[in-house]
Order: sequence, then C-alpha cells, then structure tokens
Amino acid sequence: GNVYVETVAPKGNAARTGKVKEGDIVTMCSATFGEEMWSTRGVGLPRVLAAIRVRSGPVKLVFESQTQYEQKKAMTSKQIQAQADAAAAA
Repeated sequence: GNVYVETVAPKGNAARTGKVKEGDIVTMCSATFGEEMWSTRGVGLPRVLAAIRVRSGPVKLVFESQTQYEQKKAMTSKQIQAQADAAAAA
C-alpha cells in the first residue's frame, strides 16, 4: 500500500520546513544512486525504508497531502464520467 506520514518529530527536519504534515503520502523517493526518483505509490513501507537505508548520500522524498490526493481522485472520477457521457451521447 501507500506510505503515510504517521507523525512529524517536533524538532526534526520535516517540522522545521513546515511542509510535511501528518497524513501526507510519500509519493517519490531518491533512487539508490544518482539523481533519479522512483514512485513509491503502492510499494509499502518496507521497500521505501530499504531504499532509504541503502542510499549513499542525501535522500529526497516527495509528499502529497490528503487534500491533493482527494482532488486527484475526484478529477479522475470526473474524467471517467465525462468519457462515459461522451460515449453515451455518440
């Protein structure tokens, strides 16, 4: 499944930036080496943690808020409905 932020350590880097909130979804993570990122959607916590552990150098993560997730989910539903409506009208 997806990996969610359970808690933000009060004195940690995430808290200092103010950008990471409890409930956010980890959507991308640094690759084992290089500058590439990979999607963490649906891979589960053990795989994300393993990637972080083996990374040499700084780790970059990309987060999506619950609100952003719901908006994307709704947009997708609207697109599906629009396609169905267009097909029915044809």
